[in-house]
Amino acid sequence: MVAFEDETWVELLPTLWKCWYLQGKLLEVETPGINERANVFITLDFVSGKLIYSVHRRRRSREFRYHLRKLMKHAKRRRFKRAVLMIDNSPVHRSAESRRFLEENRRFLKVFNLPSYSPNLNEVEHINRQLKRGVCANVYHRSMKNLKKALRGYLKSFGWQNLGKMT
Repeated sequence: MVAFEDETWVELLPTLWKCWYLQGKLLEVETPGINERANVFITLDFVSGKLIYSVHRRRRSREFRYHLRKLMKHAKRRRFKRAVLMIDNSPVHRSAESRRFLEENRRFLKVFNLPSYSPNLNEVEHINRQLKRGVCANVYHRSMKNLKKALRGYLKSFGWQNLGKMT
């Protein structure tokens, strides 16, 4: 299995993006006033196009390890003997806890670090961009629960057909 991993966040306060609307009319987007953030770890199984994801309140080594366990479970269910994982140089990936976990699971997880400042080499970066547009752009979510529901719905419905539309 070959996979790309990255993480991003979505915020309760709506992100304003360019959009078309009638001349003379202003776009009005409600805001809750207080911002909250959900962190999302996303891995793209490059062969099948399936997304493995986990949503967390924080973005730490503990959550990264949880996500890697979920990825390993997915790969073993599909009867892969090994998973090759492409990751960036995020501090979460470089922490002592994360390195220890990757070392303990090196027989199954082979990790390649992508060069610094190279988002175009990681397919998940495109997914992150599309996710923020599809879920957060010009949309008011009443609560964090509603935002997470929209987020999970978007990621569940995601498929290879969406990858070509991501530029």
